[in-house]
Amino acid sequence: MPEQQAFRQYAVFETNPALAEAYQKGAEGVFLYLSSLLPVETHGLLDIVPQLPSLVPRLEGDTSETRVLPNELLVPLQFSELSIAEEAQKQLAAHVPKFVAMAADIPILPTEQRSHWCPGEATSPIFGRRANANRLIRANGLAGGHPPLTGRGVNVVVVDQGVDRNQITCFGPSWNIGGIVPGTTRCGHAALMVRNIRPIAPDATIFDCPAIPPRILDIPKFLVDIVAAYKRMLADITQWRNAGRFLGPWIFVNAWAIFDRKSEQPPGGYTESPSHHFNALVEQTVQQGFDFVFCAGNCGQFCSDQRCAARDRGPGHSIFGANSHSRVLTVGAVRCDGEWLGYSSQGPGQPNLDSQKPDLCAPSQFSEDHDAHLENTGTSAAAGVVAGVLAAIRQRWDGSKLSSADVKDVLRLTARRAPGTPWNGRLGRGILDAREAYRLAEFLRP
Repeated sequence: MPEQQAFRQYAVFETNPALAEAYQKGAEGVFLYLSSLLPVETHGLLDIVPQLPSLVPRLEGDTSETRVLPNELLVPLQFSELSIAEEAQKQLAAHVPKFVAMAADIPILPTEQRSHWCPGEATSPIFGRRANANRLIRANGLAGGHPPLTGRGVNVVVVDQGVDRNQITCFGPSWNIGGIVPGTTRCGHAALMVRNIRPIAPDATIFDCPAIPPRILDIPKFLVDIVAAYKRMLADITQWRNAGRFLGPWIFVNAWAIFDRKSEQPPGGYTESPSHHFNALVEQTVQQGFDFVFCAGNCGQFCSDQRCAARDRGPGHSIFGANSHSRVLTVGAVRCDGEWLGYSSQGPGQPNLDSQKPDLCAPSQFSEDHDAHLENTGTSAAAGVVAGVLAAIRQRWDGSKLSSADVKDVLRLTARRAPGTPWNGRLGRGILDAREAYRLAEFLRP
């Protein structure tokens, strides 16, 4: 579609009924979020758009759910390029005097029209380099701030198989779990995680928690170990804070998932239940102001990891336990051009936890710009990318300004999504957009 061709377009707003009524009555300070601008000729009018952020103040007495505003509030717009936010904002302001902020999606194809890509079926399993991945998520929207958002003062715990402190500028005191000396694992899965966090948040302090085995064969034993590891970490963090150390935000990055449930006892006791002690611990920890990032897992229906059990793959059968928890940010994977990767675990998640998982997707299957042999693969790499963006945002907006739920909403609402659906089982809410996330956070908490 030619960029310079003019299209007649419509802004579709969603808010809760109390805010809609306030807007119609001319109340001051009403926040309207422009989710998508899409050509009617190709996509038609959207009648569902992403939910308003939970951080927008509710009006007194409002206990209702969100809904779409009536047709008379649809605003006709004319502009020549689909992604020019500034032009759209000027035109919208002319129609809606109280309009404050907007974000224009870069359209991606509807899920039902998109194919998938399996690395094993291609000539090369790598598609693009880090520069392409950064371009997809518009990561330069963070580094260009004043001051640049680099994760300074933010604490990131990599809960994995051990990191190499030689890769890390700021390495914090870490945890000896299972006899592994923190910071001494020279290569491996956690190195990939650090490699994807640091390009976006190079000044974040990295903490090592080598608590994850190469393969989770005994789920009950693993869960006992991971609960003990988290309790120890939280106790140490509390002690450090009381001593005036590491007072900044904390992010726990978990690039692990349950691929095979046959060892779980009782069946579903962890993978489907919010009352399991680890899932309950995650809930309590988020309420204390910590952020969690989990990968979705690599058990998608088209080219799942060989470790995935036959019954534990594909839509509705591949995102389990804490990876499906409503309080965490769950990340799937796409190529650097936005094509969904066929191994990325698919929603819906577990109904007693959160069925709308994953939350969003980020790039994977790319190499480093300076070394094509350094490959970033799996939903683990995508989770690292999201953790880097989250750490950069947290540099400016800590938990006192944006709660864990708030920052999660910011990232999900600004994700570039397939038109016509606010969530789908492959992409979640869409593809991470760091620049628009920064803009929305800046508006909400200047």
